[in-house]
Amino acid sequence: TTVREYVSAGGKVFGVAWTGPMMPDLQQLFGSYFQTYRKAAEGKRRGRGPLLIDQPGLVVHSGGHMRDFAGMAYLPQWLPPGVSPSEIK
Repeated sequence: TTVREYVSAGGKVFGVAWTGPMMPDLQQLFGSYFQTYRKAAEGKRRGRGPLLIDQPGLVVHSGGHMRDFAGMAYLPQWLPPGVSPSEIK
């Protein structure tokens, strides 16, 4: 699985994206934001389909199926000026 980190000029990671045959370890990727993710994800997913979390402090879009996963996450408050969320892929 390929994971891409998006880092500001100041050295802060403001976004990540992944694609590949396995889901990455989201706890490792999200660090201190993992609990926020977990709480937001509770009850969101019913059956199959993508997971879409769109909160003021965390945005996560994740989906796929066995051997083909993709997703992205970013912190809206840390997006550098001129960077669009659509660039995180």
